[in-house]
Amino acid sequence: MPAADTLDSAFLGAMLLSPLRRDDRAVRDLLCADVTPGALCLLDLEKDSLVGASMVRRLVGWIGRDPLRLAEAVMRDGRPVDCAFDATAAHSRQAIGVRFARHRHGILVTWSDAVPQTESTSRLKDAERRAESAEARLVDSFIASPDPFALFDREDRLVLCNEAWIEIFGLQELDAVIGRRFAELMEASGRNDSTSVSRDYARWRQETRISEQDDTYEIELPDGRSFSMRERRTREGGQVCIGSEVTEIIRQREVLHRALESINIRVAIFDPNDRLVVWNRAYGQVIGEDLLQPGITFEACARSAAAKADVVTTFDGREIDIEERLELHRQKREALLFERWYDSGAVSMMSETRTPDGWIIIAGTTITELKAKEAVLRARVAELDSARADAERHAAELAVVTEQLTVEKERAEAASRTKSRFLANMSHELRTPLNAILGFSEILKLQAFGPLGADRYREYAEDIHSSGGHLLSLINDILDMSKVEAGKYSLVIEDVLLAEVIDRAVRMMRGRVTEGELHLDVVPVDPNLTLRIDPRAIKQVLINLLANAIKFTPAGGHVELSAEEEPDAVVITVRDTGIGIDPKEIPRLMRPFEQDRASGGQGTGLGLPLSNALIGLHGGTLTVDSRPGAGTRVTIRLPRD
Repeated sequence: MPAADTLDSAFLGAMLLSPLRRDDRAVRDLLCADVTPGALCLLDLEKDSLVGASMVRRLVGWIGRDPLRLAEAVMRDGRPVDCAFDATAAHSRQAIGVRFARHRHGILVTWSDAVPQTESTSRLKDAERRAESAEARLVDSFIASPDPFALFDREDRLVLCNEAWIEIFGLQELDAVIGRRFAELMEASGRNDSTSVSRDYARWRQETRISEQDDTYEIELPDGRSFSMRERRTREGGQVCIGSEVTEIIRQREVLHRALESINIRVAIFDPNDRLVVWNRAYGQVIGEDLLQPGITFEACARSAAAKADVVTTFDGREIDIEERLELHRQKREALLFERWYDSGAVSMMSETRTPDGWIIIAGTTITELKAKEAVLRARVAELDSARADAERHAAELAVVTEQLTVEKERAEAASRTKSRFLANMSHELRTPLNAILGFSEILKLQAFGPLGADRYREYAEDIHSSGGHLLSLINDILDMSKVEAGKYSLVIEDVLLAEVIDRAVRMMRGRVTEGELHLDVVPVDPNLTLRIDPRAIKQVLINLLANAIKFTPAGGHVELSAEEEPDAVVITVRDTGIGIDPKEIPRLMRPFEQDRASGGQGTGLGLPLSNALIGLHGGTLTVDSRPGAGTRVTIRLPRD
């Protein structure tokens, strides 16, 4: 609503009404969204008794007319309607007029002195212009904001929101959702979205309202964007939802987490408030993985580590207890070094480093081998000191030995630092070396820079390239299967010509068909047939099915690929005249890494399960019909929508 002081300067008072509509769009109720101090004084009422409450009965008593019809007329025609006001309701003897006018967020009701009508009208128009101008600037900024925002009254009905909030939950236009309860909106969102975003968010919101916690909730949209949502109570008993996009923050957090997990060093990072932000699995094993969670205090982590009975912590060569350890931490030194000695004989070094802006980095590494060498060194030095007292003639020899031991100690320390740097930068990458192997073997196989000499070199290069490609394909299948089983495989849906997807898959398999001395028949597909699918995933499915058909079909056999249209689906079929499968074995073969016993265990056992999973993500089905010696038919049904 426009600024209250602006309206009260032009009128005796003002009130903003939010209309609620039935399914047929007719106005069924008028809720008070806001009211100015002038109106409260005029009506001698409290704001808490009005905001969010139905005003139909009060308005009937005040103006003697049906306010729902007045609201319909104002909303439909856009022209304000003036009425007489029962002055006894305001405990006033002066004549008071009431005006109903259309407003961006509903109906604006204003009270004014009915005697100086000309002056009042002038003030009204001037105030309306100023109010509408101020409101337009505010609303434009509000609607254009990329951050979601929504305001609910104390009955949990939506009063205000912007397009960003509507987009997150996949709701209808703004006018269709204003006035509806939060539960109704989430139910509508659930019908429009197959994911559990709205259901989970509604459950979290209910728990937050019950506990009255000021907490945040992260929502991940199907397009990959993420938002951090925060709910807070208003003074009137309503609820305000404010969100901000955190996609890039989450991506950077995941990159940091993967980097920390790739090194064999215990790492944890605490914010300036001593709250845990990020850690790796190695640190969790020291502290206790069940205890760790974002926001836990440094003191809780330190006490958990100190509670272990099989470990002693030392600082500057002396044993310290947990209270002294925490006191050293509170001194906020730039760097601290501790050693942890275990009953098993293992020794680790823990460093605590504080950044200029107050963040704390904990890093630990095992130094058991270094400590063992130091112990040996100390023992030898002690022996040499004792021997020097017995025989001065061995002084020169003892000096040489001492020098050698010192060099050995420096080498050991240098080796430990090198090892630490290596572990800190080591990455468990698989695809990078395989891509290099494939690339260089391809160059050797094609003799791109000249003949290799003996033919066996080229054969070896072909074997290397084939084996590397097989291994890379296996790794990709395993990673894809893992993503599917973890529910993290994201489809990239687009409108695609089915004929192009089939053509790309067939072209990739032509060479293997020729090598197997088989006949591949591709039934022509309508070139204009379009599906909403992930083309990469469907192509992978077709390649997997064709590869199985080629692999298990003897030379001279036939493989056929066809596609047919049905009213609500497209059916793709791959047939072969191969060795077939026992029908009892088919359910088992749909599980990862299971192989057909009759085929001698060929393949990895991932092609069929992965294909079935990818089709399932599209909302389709994959069925296998086969008998031993009678070939196999695999049928894919993909929905058209």
